[in-house]
Amino acid sequence: MGTEEPKNILVIDESQALREAIQEILSHRDFRIIATAGGAEARALLESRVGEFDLIIVNLHLPASAGFDVLEWIRAERSRLTMPILALTGPTKMAVTVERLRGIEAAGVQDTRTLWDQLQYRVRGLVFPSAGNQRAAIRVASGLPVNCGLGSTWVQGIIGNISRVGMFVKLEAPPGAGQQVRLQFILPGIPRLFEAAARVVWSARRDQGAVVPGMGVEILDLDEAGLSQINAFVRMQLEKFDRIPAD
Repeated sequence: MGTEEPKNILVIDESQALREAIQEILSHRDFRIIATAGGAEARALLESRVGEFDLIIVNLHLPASAGFDVLEWIRAERSRLTMPILALTGPTKMAVTVERLRGIEAAGVQDTRTLWDQLQYRVRGLVFPSAGNQRAAIRVASGLPVNCGLGSTWVQGIIGNISRVGMFVKLEAPPGAGQQVRLQFILPGIPRLFEAAARVVWSARRDQGAVVPGMGVEILDLDEAGLSQINAFVRMQLEKFDRIPAD
């Protein structure tokens, strides 16, 4: 990654704090972020630059601005707006979310409460679909310890979520994007110590305003048996909550 042209992402959300959080989470050379509060500005961007955007991130609970409803306009123009849409939603009744999704044909729905854990992975899966098998990259929340080695220094973090290809590690002082780290961890029910090199894809630090400090890492050199074991663990955990996605 990083060798392709940056992907243009339009963020539409009335909350300045949330727009800034999304920009920080996606602050990587692979992404070019344009953020707007909605209304006429969002419509103008989509009408004049529709072919330039690779992804739209839009809050499902945007209010109509000056009589203009962005979501209604997106529904009406969905045949022309062919890029994937990632819909944001907060804690609300499922029926409300389903109704707001109607006609938008969103490629995914992201809970704003788990942005720091998941957004980077979700966006990468949508704008770089050829980078890996998304079905194999199903992830599950976790709270397991993980040892992280950078050079001769080892610190312990917490696995926020894990998939076959990587994980989010909650860590007070994570290294920067692009650095390599060593990981050591154990998964319940699997009799082995997992040891692997990983690359930091993104990093969020408290001194940069991150609420949940940590890093998203991509596993680099784990053997195929180990990757299959992680995938089996993830699916087993999802089955407990009836959350296995349909094929």
